Amino acid sequence: MLIEFSVANFGPFADEVTLSMVAANAYKEHRDRLIPSSAVGGDLVPLALVYGPNASGKSTLLKAMAFMKSAVLDSFKTPVSKSIGYRPFLLNRQGDQTSSGFEVILIAEDGNRYQYGFEADAARIWREWLYYWPGGYFRTIFTREWSPENDIYTWSPKRLGTNIPEYKSAWMDDVLPNRLFLSVVAQKLPETPMKTVYNWFNDRLVIRGNNEIPPVETFHLLEQPEGKKWILDWMRRADLTVSDVEIRRKMLAVYDVGTSLQEEGFDVGNFIHVEEGEGKKQSIESIKPILFRGGEEQDRIPLPYRHESDGTQKWFEMAGFWKKILEQGQIVLVDELETHLHHQLSEFLIDLFHNRKQNVKNAQLISTTHDVALMNEDLLRRDQVWICDKDASQSARLYPLSFFKPRKGEALLNGYLAGRYGGIPRVRRLGPIGEPW
Repeated sequence: MLIEFSVANFGPFADEVTLSMVAANAYKEHRDRLIPSSAVGGDLVPLALVYGPNASGKSTLLKAMAFMKSAVLDSFKTPVSKSIGYRPFLLNRQGDQTSSGFEVILIAEDGNRYQYGFEADAARIWREWLYYWPGGYFRTIFTREWSPENDIYTWSPKRLGTNIPEYKSAWMDDVLPNRLFLSVVAQKLPETPMKTVYNWFNDRLVIRGNNEIPPVETFHLLEQPEGKKWILDWMRRADLTVSDVEIRRKMLAVYDVGTSLQEEGFDVGNFIHVEEGEGKKQSIESIKPILFRGGEEQDRIPLPYRHESDGTQKWFEMAGFWKKILEQGQIVLVDELETHLHHQLSEFLIDLFHNRKQNVKNAQLISTTHDVALMNEDLLRRDQVWICDKDASQSARLYPLSFFKPRKGEALLNGYLAGRYGGIPRVRRLGPIGEPW
C-alpha cells in the first residue's frame, strides 16, 4: 500500500509537495471504507482524487511517480555515458538548477513500512536512502550521499549489516553515479529489503495515462467461462445492452498488418502474441471483439466493434484491468479517470475501491479528474480530495481540501466552484473577436 509520495523540483513543482493517503482521525464519516494499518498506527484511504485547472501540475504528479518507478526498475542497466532524465522547474529566475527529489513511504508485501527516496540531476545521483520499521522499530538500511569535496560517496552505515554478506558490500564503491544502489542490489540479492522495495514498484505500482488502459486482461478473462460471465455482468451493470461477447483471433505476418486488417474489424493495437519463424519473420496475433445484442442465441445480433461508442469500447476493454487491480491489491494511478465515461460509471469505479467486500486486498486508486460532480460528501471523505494550483511564481502546489477545515456536511462542490479552496481556472470571457478582453 502507498502511505505517501513526495516530489520536489520536477516539472512545474519547484518546492516539495506531498500526497498522503493517511486518513485524518478527526473525520468520522465513511470510516467503514478505510484500510486499517498497524504499520502507520492508523488508517489509510483507498482512494484520492486530484482536482485543478489545466496546466496546474495534476498529470505531472503522476509522471513524477512514473519517473521514480522507471528509475528504480531500470537504472541498474543505465550506460555510464547516459544522463538521467532530469526535468527541473525551469522558471527559476536565479537559474539555480538544483537536484530533483523523490520519496515514497509504503507498506510492502512483508507488512513492514519502508521509506525510500533519492535526489538526482542530469549527471548523477546526489543522495539515496532507505529506511524501514521491522516490528515497528526504525532502522537505517543505507544512506548514500555524494561529497563534491572528496569526490566520493559517503555511506551510512559503513557496511550494510547482516542482510548482505560483507564481501558484497564492495558494490557500494562500484555503483555508477547515474545508477540507483537499490536498483543494482535488487538484481543480485533476492532476500534483502532492497529487493522488497524493488518488487513493490514492479508488482504493486501501476500507472496509466489517459486512454492507456490495455484490453489484454479483458481478452484473457473471456477465455474462461467464469471470466466471460464476469465481463457480461460488468457490461450490464453499466446499463449497456450486451447479451454476449466473443473474440476472434487472426495470425498475420507483420507485412500483412495494415488497412485490410482494420477493415475486417481487427484492432491493430491489440497484439498479444508474437512468434518468430524461419528467417525471423514475425507473425502477429490480433484480436477482434464482437459484442452481441438481443436475447436468445438465434436472435443475437453482432455489432462491429468499430461501430461501438468510445465509452462502450473503453468500459469493455478496462474490465479485466480493474478486476486484476482489485484481486492483486495494487496501487493504480490514472490520469483523468472519467474520460469517455458517464459520471455514474466513474462513481461505480470509486465504489469498487470503497467496498470492503470487493476490495479485500486493499487496492488503492489515485486519479486526476475534472469531474466536479464527484466532489460529493456522500461519495468521498474530506481527506480524499486534493487540489493542484499554481502560485504567483507559476510553481505548482498540492494541498488537501482538509487544509481549509471544511465542516462535516459542507457542500464541497459549491465551495470549490465558488473558489473557496482554489484550484479553479480564472476564465476571462471573450467579447467580440478583435476587441480587447
